[in-house]
Amino acid sequence: MFGRFDLSQSEKDRLREVVWQQGMSVSCSMYRSNRVTPIYTLLNFTCILLSERLKDELEGYWASSELLDLQYKEEIQRFGQYLKRRIYEGAIKSQFVEEVLDFELAMNELQYVPRKMLLEQIRSTQSGHGSNLFQLNPLIRVVRFRHEPFELLGLLRQGHRPVNEVPRGEFILLLDAAQERINVKQLDAKQGDILLRVQAEGTCRRYSDNIAELVLEQLMIPKLTDARMSLAAI
Repeated sequence: MFGRFDLSQSEKDRLREVVWQQGMSVSCSMYRSNRVTPIYTLLNFTCILLSERLKDELEGYWASSELLDLQYKEEIQRFGQYLKRRIYEGAIKSQFVEEVLDFELAMNELQYVPRKMLLEQIRSTQSGHGSNLFQLNPLIRVVRFRHEPFELLGLLRQGHRPVNEVPRGEFILLLDAAQERINVKQLDAKQGDILLRVQAEGTCRRYSDNIAELVLEQLMIPKLTDARMSLAAI
């Protein structure tokens, strides 16, 4: 129990007394409730899919994480990355979890972006000419689904955990936070593949008719300067 720490016997005795104090179990329950609230609120669909695995995954995450600031944005990102590692390790086998997790993480990223500031910066790029370096519009995210997304998300929105009834295929969703409410729509395969690649790589130097079309639709923009991107991240 104390193997990780260099404690004197009196320090160990005091800690044992603290652990067995009346009300400690209530305090522990409240602490766990505070930690699970952002996860269950903001990754609700992922939690529904994890179902009976959720408790074990939470226990594993809490045991592996020493960062306890409990800020919603950071906590969601940390738990999301933990679940991704578990998926890649083969510990989580649900066919739906990864794409739904990616969707909810993207939605949460957009919830926290400084929308008005970014809109002003995007407008300022429209007056520039001759740029040969482009990036994804910082107010959008792109997510790939292996199952029909609107049917899958509709089931989860009703609190149902799908089994095998959702049609399979290749679907790419665009999440757009240009308005106060995030708009979600399906992209065609050509646009979706380009945007996914740029999202993964960060920038694009290969200007083409396809890129010009995406710039015209403001799905891509000339690369923002590092200073502007730093301000947008605040």
